[in-house]
Amino acid sequence: MNKSVLLIIFILLIVSCDKEESPAPEVPDFLRPQIEELENSGECYGCTITKISYNNSFYYHLYCGYWSCMYCNLYDNKGDQVQWAQEEFSDFLEHKTDEEVIWKCGD
Repeated sequence: MNKSVLLIIFILLIVSCDKEESPAPEVPDFLRPQIEELENSGECYGCTITKISYNNSFYYHLYCGYWSCMYCNLYDNKGDQVQWAQEEFSDFLEHKTDEEVIWKCGD
């Protein structure tokens, strides 16, 4: 009987320790109109939104592979378009972390 109790406890521990998948990160509301516009245009192939961590804040990068300007659509977590001087932008490029694609055209 002791072996069966230990087996049951062991199985319960294994089941209770299953990792839950983390929920998909949410796209901020301020980007939803741009997503809708891209999806309705029929020209959103290769478009993504990436959530980026930099300097203890989150930034959102909207980019389509056919655009000629790489970081023209970079937003802070309030939805304001980022306008940095060259030195600060270079620091951003060098120290940004935790890049995670949170939207891709067609998803």
